[in-house]
Amino acid sequence: MTVIRNLFKRDGFTAKEGWELKTWEKELTLEKKVKKNMVEETSLHKVIYLKHNPTGTIITSQHKAWNDKVRMAMCIDLILKPEAIKRGGKIFLWQDNCKVHKVTCLDNVYAEANIEEDYLPPNMTYILQVISICLIINVNYTINACRY
Repeated sequence: MTVIRNLFKRDGFTAKEGWELKTWEKELTLEKKVKKNMVEETSLHKVIYLKHNPTGTIITSQHKAWNDKVRMAMCIDLILKPEAIKRGGKIFLWQDNCKVHKVTCLDNVYAEANIEEDYLPPNMTYILQVISICLIINVNYTINACRY
């Protein structure tokens, strides 16, 4: 997570510009493959992120550059749950059938956040995909922050 720590040192992303370096933590039980068998493993996951206090914008990273189960739980906790509270306590989340969205460990996270979720019909994402909004920020190197 040195990318986030280094970004926090750059102009435009420092504490004086309203950014705060934080750590999200959650114990999750994830399935993983061990010698061709799926086993459950419970552990505490920690993810470093930046939060822009004036706007609520959150920046994090993942070394493989795509969403994973842990970042999905983080998104629910840090973005969707506060949004549900702001809108009266409950929201509905419509998603594609990406494996990351449909894992048992997220069921409790959705429930805790008072989020009801459902999924697009399988193999229809390319037809029914909602608009993807991408922001590219250049700070001597490019950071791609996409919201799907």
